Amino acid sequence: MPNPENTPATDAVKLLSEFLHEPDFDQLSADEIRVRLKEAHVDIEEVQRRFKAALAQAGGRVALAAAQQRREAFMAKIADLKNQIAGGTELREHLRPLVERLFADSATAAVAWRNFEKATDDDLRSMIEDMSLLEELEKDDRSTPQT
Repeated sequence: MPNPENTPATDAVKLLSEFLHEPDFDQLSADEIRVRLKEAHVDIEEVQRRFKAALAQAGGRVALAAAQQRREAFMAKIADLKNQIAGGTELREHLRPLVERLFADSATAAVAWRNFEKATDDDLRSMIEDMSLLEELEKDDRSTPQT
């Protein structure tokens, strides 16, 4: 019959107790700690791999949460923009500053404006949405740090 004081479970409990209650444990060198962990059959490389994987996973969750917040904020801006455009009666007045802002070159803006004067109100609404969204995306890209 095996001696109950020499089983793997009792050895582990003894090592755990020693680990938790040893007064000079803080005084051990890194090499002594490695030796003791090896004696306790603790695979440090596996612990490091698991820690790195957990850390990477947590970093991924943080990045995903930040992207989701950016998306929600952007979608709220889109909804606000669509409400503003739908409620506006004079689309051409709203479109002119956008054209001038997006087409900094005055000759290009003049050509674009001539084309927009011939457009229907639905075409103008769609164009205002597209141009405003483009502007918001560019602002968001400039304000978001690149990783």
